[in-house]
Amino acid sequence: MIFKDFADEIDDLTGWDPALSSIPRSTDSPITEGKSLVDKMNPEEMAHEIEKIANAAERNELMSVRPKSAMADGFWDIGSPFASALRLLVANLRNKEALSFIDPFDDTYVLMKPSFSSMIKHPICKRDIVAALIGDGNEGGDGKLPLEGLCSWNMWRGMDLLQAMDLVFLNNLAYNGKEKTKDRSTTNKLRRSLWDGINGVISEHFGSDIEQRRRCMPTRRGETSGFVVRK
Repeated sequence: MIFKDFADEIDDLTGWDPALSSIPRSTDSPITEGKSLVDKMNPEEMAHEIEKIANAAERNELMSVRPKSAMADGFWDIGSPFASALRLLVANLRNKEALSFIDPFDDTYVLMKPSFSSMIKHPICKRDIVAALIGDGNEGGDGKLPLEGLCSWNMWRGMDLLQAMDLVFLNNLAYNGKEKTKDRSTTNKLRRSLWDGINGVISEHFGSDIEQRRRCMPTRRGETSGFVVRK
């Protein structure tokens, strides 16, 4: 119950009230019965939960919820850098232009095109990332994404978290192709914002130190990468 108690403390400090959210609480709908905690959350509720973890990271209070399998061992894993990585996720969850990336891609009505999972090697969404971090909401998640191919990643490691966020955008770009559309433009805009945020954090800590910047920079893949698409 440590994480739940901590969350209640943060709510008291910030004065946040779920009832005031501009997005209706998804838990009010009967269709959410039997779903997990994260499945019942709307984007604002997910953002609020991740913000709590970011606040804890800044105060170095994550030891009680971070799984032993993902102990901090890099720049992005502790304190302010990890909090910054989490807040990039928070900003994306609250961005109305990014709502289509919250849940799994639905290709039910896509005609004359292969299914998303037949083209995309690791089909993940933002809800998967949030679920990996908050688990059942009591003591935090184990950090694992629901894909065997990404079993080496853990969302409690900042580098993995940032690459997972980028992969969500890359998957969309790879599936929809290079035709100039509003969707592609929006996706590229969101991806640029993510990388601007990453570069901003690195610059704040290391300035122009090329070696340190290189060491802390997540892998920036392309949409045609064999890591992204099935070839």
